Amino acid sequence: MVAAGVYMYPDEAMLARAALESAGIACFLENEYTRQSQNAFTQGGGLRLMVAASDLELAQQLLASSVSDEELAAQAEGALPEDDH
Repeated sequence: MVAAGVYMYPDEAMLARAALESAGIACFLENEYTRQSQNAFTQGGGLRLMVAASDLELAQQLLASSVSDEELAAQAEGALPEDDH
């Protein structure tokens, strides 16, 4: 197993894991249950998202193509109905 990404915040790590799992890539967060505080994540170097070496390139491509916060905001604005009042 190799690290496809390293995350300082548990929420980001879990979203990345979910993205890979939804694409059919088996993965896990190393030390997910042993780090109990936010401080442990930052001091310990973060959570490593582990994948099989054979899946590394695809996993990194998927993670790199994740939608940015700005893109999500733009999509959300476009999905809102316009107020015709």
